Amino acid sequence: MTATSLLTAVALAAFAGPAPETLERALREELARSTTSLKQEGYPAPYYIGVRVTDSRHHEARCTQGGVRYDDAQRRLVATPDVRVGSHELDNHPVAPTERYVGRELPDADDVRAIRHGLWLKLDEEYKQAAADFLRKQALRVRRGKTDYDTDDMTKEPAIERAAEPPAEDFSLAHDAALARCRAFSGGLGRYPRLMGSYAEVQRDVEHNWFFDSEGARVRYAARWARLEAGGQTITDDGMRVQVFRSFMAPTSSGLPDDAELSKVAEEMAADLEALRTAPSTSPINGPALLDPSVAAAVVTALAGRLAGEEQRNPDGAQTFRDKLGKAILPDFISLDDDPTLADFQGAPLVGGFRVDEQGVEARPVTLVEKGVLKDYLLSRYPVIGFSRSNGHARASAGQVPMGRASNLILRAESPQPLPKLLERLRQEASRRGKPHGLYIRKARSWSQQDKTGQQQAFRLMPTLVYLVDAKTGAQTLVRDLDMVGTPLDVLGRILAVGDDPQVTHALIDQLSGSLPVSTIAPTLLLGEVELQRAETKPERSPVLPPP
Repeated sequence: MTATSLLTAVALAAFAGPAPETLERALREELARSTTSLKQEGYPAPYYIGVRVTDSRHHEARCTQGGVRYDDAQRRLVATPDVRVGSHELDNHPVAPTERYVGRELPDADDVRAIRHGLWLKLDEEYKQAAADFLRKQALRVRRGKTDYDTDDMTKEPAIERAAEPPAEDFSLAHDAALARCRAFSGGLGRYPRLMGSYAEVQRDVEHNWFFDSEGARVRYAARWARLEAGGQTITDDGMRVQVFRSFMAPTSSGLPDDAELSKVAEEMAADLEALRTAPSTSPINGPALLDPSVAAAVVTALAGRLAGEEQRNPDGAQTFRDKLGKAILPDFISLDDDPTLADFQGAPLVGGFRVDEQGVEARPVTLVEKGVLKDYLLSRYPVIGFSRSNGHARASAGQVPMGRASNLILRAESPQPLPKLLERLRQEASRRGKPHGLYIRKARSWSQQDKTGQQQAFRLMPTLVYLVDAKTGAQTLVRDLDMVGTPLDVLGRILAVGDDPQVTHALIDQLSGSLPVSTIAPTLLLGEVELQRAETKPERSPVLPPP
């Protein structure tokens, strides 16, 4: 154990924090006092108060060339309040999803008074903010009127009492194992002789949450995940930087790949780098395409981001599916579910699941799309026309305002086909359309999308590998410097056939309510057409000296 890791492990082990019974007593007493007495003269009293307290441990380390460059662990106790003024029909909830940080760090002392003191200050602050926001919202309603997509501001849900905690791994003991994987991954990739830059990063998070509210909810639950990723770069002979990337997630660090598997993955990444270094560049192109499961998962996850209930009422957002309930949005052989109660898929652990959401509502499976037809949204307690109840999908990082978010997404399809048949169909489709090539897009690296009014609603995905598949012979030629563009709805609407190879892809997805783990199960997809644009890379000069 290094000196740095020893100090980190000792610090984490020494940080005991408040006992659960201390924290629960402080929550119960301060919530009761605020529920009955928190009111400023001349302003309405809260009709609802909820508080989520998160005891989180976070470890992050970054390695390069087999050595540790950064290693840090933190522990925080954060209170996230939800203070509502007005009524369930109209309150201070923002009309558009907000990224305002509402959390407050609480003292780690095992002291009821100290914890209550922090809660008292934060609830006072949030009540004053809520009262002011409510008055502004009333004025906005007078000035603007009620839109056709407005409805109540908070659903009415049964109060539940539940303690649902998965066992958490010993955070300090798992520290060295996580660092070992980080070193192994970066060291294996670092042996590639033409490497221009590389990194491996390990991240672990363990959370214990308490949620109490003025309606009687008393919930305790936990969340945990570990992530290991690595990336590498090299420069082609014409001065273009090409990159590879791999990522793994699991409920605990012990579920991440072992050294032998990481060594094999590093060799594959180095082989991809060498192939990209010598691959020809090409101009923008469009045509029929195969998306491997990782690319398909990225498109599905992007689509799910637009299925949040909040997005259907967001005046600044795309509102892509606001009036689409009961209408076809995908081909009639495609269905999409989200199931936070699912722990694994065909033996592969999933990281997006939970039993209770961040508003104290029991999580439940939801069929979002059934045979192409939109059936439901990802709903928090912020209701949408046609839905008066949450479906338990309110999610948020500590300190953020919850909103409807995906958890474990499952793309289902009828009549799946093996990959060789899909490749043959790709070749035939390209020939039928008069295209010299089809496209085979593999190993998604990253993606982004625009979702505001005034923007183009564009989706851009950066793949690692793009192959031109000859329409006559089926021969595959690797090319580089291309990104896939479009909108998730348009891309998925062009599905012609699906593979029989569903795979799990994990990712940390950033939205307004924070960065959260999502698992997406998707197979290879055959699409009628995809557009590829030039990647955002610029030529640069290679190093003057060869690598040491």
